[in-house]
Amino acid sequence: MIGKNEGAALRTANPPDASTTAIFQEFVTPNKDILAGFSSQGPTKPDLLIKPDATSVGVNVLSSITCVGKGAGCPGDGSGWAFFSGTSMATPHFAGSAAVLLQLHPGWSPDQVKSALVNTSDRVVKDAKTGTMDVGPMAQGAGRENLGKAAEAAVFFEPDSASFGKVSFFNLTLSNALGAGQTFSLAATKFTPSTSPSLIPFDAGTTSAGDSRISFPASLTVPANGSTTLTVSVNPGLASGTVVQGWITLTGSSGPYHFAYYAVVP
Repeated sequence: MIGKNEGAALRTANPPDASTTAIFQEFVTPNKDILAGFSSQGPTKPDLLIKPDATSVGVNVLSSITCVGKGAGCPGDGSGWAFFSGTSMATPHFAGSAAVLLQLHPGWSPDQVKSALVNTSDRVVKDAKTGTMDVGPMAQGAGRENLGKAAEAAVFFEPDSASFGKVSFFNLTLSNALGAGQTFSLAATKFTPSTSPSLIPFDAGTTSAGDSRISFPASLTVPANGSTTLTVSVNPGLASGTVVQGWITLTGSSGPYHFAYYAVVP
């Protein structure tokens, strides 16, 4: 790792080339996109909001903390770098992604940066118990961030998820950064939590196409350099206490985009 002093020395020396004595390698794990068993889950209290908004890499991350003096618990002979897990690892991934997006798009607002990261994420996260089952929006939010997709975002959501709480409808504002209108088709993916006592703590469950418990337009057009409102409603007749949750995907001129929804029938 090159520190500030080494960087200054290299700039001063201005060598025609440089060599390294050690090269970092990519660490690939077969259990990628499995939610950490210790990961916090929503809904928030008392307003029943969706949290997290999205997820990122946070388990066994090769950190910038040296292993020197830390003994056998660190990789190799104790002279390398430590692996850490938790929000202290996932948060820097998001912060770094936000910095990249702002470098690519200096005019983006904080809300646009957040929407780009959340609403273009990959809904691929699996449960910590089996590693094979889907997890709900209260465990992964919209999904695991995908910086490449986020960098190409052209439509932004405010807010970036539909957290109904205990109301029957929710409005999202979609804004278009392009000089041409964008039309999308909309489809829901329903999440059904498992009833197995061993899986409930991990929010494991299954997904299925369509959700008859909610209503929303089949298609939507966001005008050029303008905005429009998308309304998602919970249908009447559901038993009190019913939890309605899943994701709605917009497929069309750009994207695709998707957002999580969650409601508790009063």
